[in-house]
Amino acid sequence: MDRDQLAVEELKLLQAIIARQDEFKARTKQWAVTVVAAMITARLTGQVKLSDWFLAFIVGVTSLLFMFIEGIFGSAESLAEDRVRVVEEALRKEGAPSYDGPLICNSLIGRITLQRMRKSISYLRIWGFYLALVIFGIVPALFKK
Repeated sequence: MDRDQLAVEELKLLQAIIARQDEFKARTKQWAVTVVAAMITARLTGQVKLSDWFLAFIVGVTSLLFMFIEGIFGSAESLAEDRVRVVEEALRKEGAPSYDGPLICNSLIGRITLQRMRKSISYLRIWGFYLALVIFGIVPALFKK
């Protein structure tokens, strides 16, 4: 197999990794909604005796934890995207360094940092979702009977 074919195979593997990380992020959001909705429903139906503000606090902490988990998946996804850029550049440009061989493992291992996680959750579509969950958790406290 020549180097270009090897690079194309690596791109396919990287695309699969990116798709899987994206699916993990979607599942994280689904679980966050499920857990928060269950807590609020249990409180509003009287199955759990919590003050409204304590419920809001728990919903906030839960949302932060799920956002942290999504940051981990987003970080891994951005590492794979960085490697895709390197491989594409090697394939596309004349005079670019030749393809350096499959380095999927090296490009994804041990580089998930707090800074990269913060960057991956800094988009409105990420933190805005969790902010909406927190607001949803505060609503019962605001409209107390």
